[in-house]
Amino acid sequence: YKETAWRLALNAFPTAARMQLQSAACVACGAAVPDAGHHFWQCTVAIAIRSEIEHQLTAAGMAPNGGRVACSAVWLGRLPHARVHRFVWDMVCLAAIHAMNIGRCTAWSVSRGVPAADVVSVVAVKAAKAAFWSALADFAATVQVPDWARTADLTQQPFISWHVVL
Repeated sequence: YKETAWRLALNAFPTAARMQLQSAACVACGAAVPDAGHHFWQCTVAIAIRSEIEHQLTAAGMAPNGGRVACSAVWLGRLPHARVHRFVWDMVCLAAIHAMNIGRCTAWSVSRGVPAADVVSVVAVKAAKAAFWSALADFAATVQVPDWARTADLTQQPFISWHVVL
């Protein structure tokens, strides 16, 4: 999961803008000459993942001002609210970036066999959402919570909540 975040930080994804392909549009939404900012923040696939995050934060009463999570909160791991646990938020950010990349790759793969852009978008969004929740489930099932992270706040988090760590 960290590799995707590193590649985003280093602008190491093969995007149309990075490869100077002026005629290549985003296969998920049709945006002209998409770059990493598009694929990981502005595309319909990225917006779907952001909506999942915002919904969970709102349901937990931890939504940032205006209810919209900032790009820096996800890309740089900045806490969107003081009550969001650092350990959980780091996992959410990694899962979100990973899921956006899965959606991007799925859109590209599906577009080669499905000419309808709206179908490509629907499939890519579903794949991204599944990857997001799957990554969080994987974290919850396999990660060992370090001693510094074992606080009472950890039992009352959106996304993931452990009740047996204390």
